Amino acid sequence: MKRLFAFSLVTLIFISLASNQLFASDVTVTKDIKDYKSILLDAPAHVFIREGNKYSLKIEMSKNIVPYVNVNNQNGTLTLGLKPGYHKNYELSFYITSKYVDSLTNAGPGVVEVTSDLQTKTMHISNDSSGSITAKNISASGGIKIIAKSSGHINIGDINSSSIAISGGQASNILIN
Repeated sequence: MKRLFAFSLVTLIFISLASNQLFASDVTVTKDIKDYKSILLDAPAHVFIREGNKYSLKIEMSKNIVPYVNVNNQNGTLTLGLKPGYHKNYELSFYITSKYVDSLTNAGPGVVEVTSDLQTKTMHISNDSSGSITAKNISASGGIKIIAKSSGHINIGDINSSSIAISGGQASNILIN
């Protein structure tokens, strides 16, 4: 009986250690992505964007979703998402530094957070689902367009622009301080 208990205890310890290695580890990946003006989030993730003098993208995620993360830079749009059909629980964060951004779109339940002031000629902000977009200060000399199509939230601290167009639908929430 003591041998069975000792064997069971050792087996339980090995299983616990193995599962921690497979499922609990986080990894950080950097990507060399540049020359985009638009950012589109299409995943339940958290995106942190700041304006800077270079382009950089850092991704922090659970180890088990690395093969499913999809980053695509096409026609000036940086799309951040997951490969089709992947809908499991995971931790996923994108950290972006960009020289110039003139469009932010959240197409899912994720969170887009602009952590620095943005200066651009024109700005288009669209929240197409239940997620949120927040920004501290946006200066858009040629105008800004803000659209909330569903139950999501858009919160802008301050806007400096020659024109502002705002459109909201269903249970959307748009706040400009």
